[in-house]
Amino acid sequence: MTNTREVREVTITRDFQVSPQIVFEDWIYANKFCRWWGPKNFKTSDCKIHAEEGGAMHVYMEAPDGSSHEVRGLYHEVSEPERIVLTTYDLDAEGQPLLEVLHTVTFTGHSEHTHLSITAQVIHAKPEGVKYMATLEQGWEESLDKLEQMTQR
Repeated sequence: MTNTREVREVTITRDFQVSPQIVFEDWIYANKFCRWWGPKNFKTSDCKIHAEEGGAMHVYMEAPDGSSHEVRGLYHEVSEPERIVLTTYDLDAEGQPLLEVLHTVTFTGHSEHTHLSITAQVIHAKPEGVKYMATLEQGWEESLDKLEQMTQR
């Protein structure tokens, strides 16, 4: 992968009306994570998560246009229920990384309120992966919309 001069970082915050423990669990259990991960109208067809330091994630999604998208990840830190640090890799059709993003996710709050903060920093991008940098914030906002709907049930 090549470095880009356009290293991009976004920070997104969201408040949830449930405990930090509940929101944290939505991030570490595959049966919950797969229900909200991915942009609006994307469907997760396969999802595996091993949320512990050194563990991996592997997600296959289908876009509204029928195209497939594969994301792999590596967990660097999982501190329940305060923080998750992971790197994700958006893969091309040959399974090679297009985009590498370091995510730092923090969960703060009390019994019935969680303040979630995600900092997503693009570390590397292939030239053909740079276009996805522009949709990073929107993708996270749409994913968090789905997570918020899930936590209200």
